[in-house]
Amino acid sequence: MNFVLIGAPLSGKGTLGKLLSEHFKIPHISMGDLLRNVANGKTKYSTYIATIMKEGKLINDDLAKVILEDRLSKSDCKKGFILDGYPRNMAQAEMLDTIVTIDKVVYSTVSEVTLIDRLAHRFICPKCGLNYNSKEYSKTYCEKCNTALTKRVDDNEETLLKRIKAFNEATFPVLNKYMDENKLVTISNEGDINIVFAELLEKL
Repeated sequence: MNFVLIGAPLSGKGTLGKLLSEHFKIPHISMGDLLRNVANGKTKYSTYIATIMKEGKLINDDLAKVILEDRLSKSDCKKGFILDGYPRNMAQAEMLDTIVTIDKVVYSTVSEVTLIDRLAHRFICPKCGLNYNSKEYSKTYCEKCNTALTKRVDDNEETLLKRIKAFNEATFPVLNKYMDENKLVTISNEGDINIVFAELLEKL
């Protein structure tokens, strides 16, 4: 089964993606992580992608498709996948239709106030990529690899607000598309994650 997760930055798509991945035994693919891997690499696209992400803008649709299509061609996606953070506009949604068939689209909704609060408390391990919330995790190092936690380069309120604005302008037409196709499932992701996930499974 092929899923798409849609939501503003820090809306909890990653957490839902991991839970869905464990439940359905299919890979969770974060477009943001894919692009960050390229940005941190040494390909001909690395500098361009790093600059665009730092400014809080969106990656060129054609380039995003190339990177995503390569990932979805891997053998672990044969039984399905959970695609996190893509498509973000109609052009990408139409491109995705030429690659695979999407079965369900999960829209994770969170208030802007909650998004800003989550940003203030989010830290990341620069080595393994794990995310931490300082409200729930008081240590300054990663529990997995013992590396000191840091903030992402693009984790600041100004950039977040730019990303939310870009999301709202580009993604709502995509939500309407999947609603018309009877594929859209909307879930409020502000409460206890176990309750949220149980509710999501019922809706799916």
